[in-house]
Amino acid sequence: MFNRLPVLAGALIAALALAGTADAATTPKRSSSKLKLATKNTITTGANGVQHHHYVFGPVHIAPGQNSIFLEDNSQMKPKEDGFIMNFDPDLILEDGTIPRVDQIHLHHAVWVVNGQPTWAAGEEKTAAIMPPGYGYPYRTTDRWQMNHMIHNLTPNATSVYITYDLDFVPATAPQAAAIQPVRTQWLDVVGGSYP
Repeated sequence: MFNRLPVLAGALIAALALAGTADAATTPKRSSSKLKLATKNTITTGANGVQHHHYVFGPVHIAPGQNSIFLEDNSQMKPKEDGFIMNFDPDLILEDGTIPRVDQIHLHHAVWVVNGQPTWAAGEEKTAAIMPPGYGYPYRTTDRWQMNHMIHNLTPNATSVYITYDLDFVPATAPQAAAIQPVRTQWLDVVGGSYP
């Protein structure tokens, strides 16, 4: 297995560029500063047939001052049928369900690697991939997902956190799937295969 750090290093830069294309009016707003961990990995269906998936990854145990980076399997936390991912919105929450202040604990970055290719990324929980209407990421249940994450703990206390992500999903069997235009992420390696 080759070292993925060169690819992942450029991921955050590209993700921030992708985030800049999102219209602020369409950016999902978090309705509460407190989320329920009891409702892990839920799926609800909207009136238009779009499925809303919510996943909770963790707990991730973090030491005081931690800046460690990890690459972990994420294949169990994804849709169970083929289709299209329309939006991808990550966040970071504490065990009590509250969202920590970014000057104390934050998701410095996370990159979801799909079949060896960086696909979505987040920096300090601020990056959401929001597709224009009629566009979506093609998804297959056979896709292998991994998550590369670095959580900064700027406090003197050890704690545990969860990485959450919400995605809107249109199954391939839904009538509207036939009209969706597929998109893909184009990652740029600005340093030519070396890190940093």
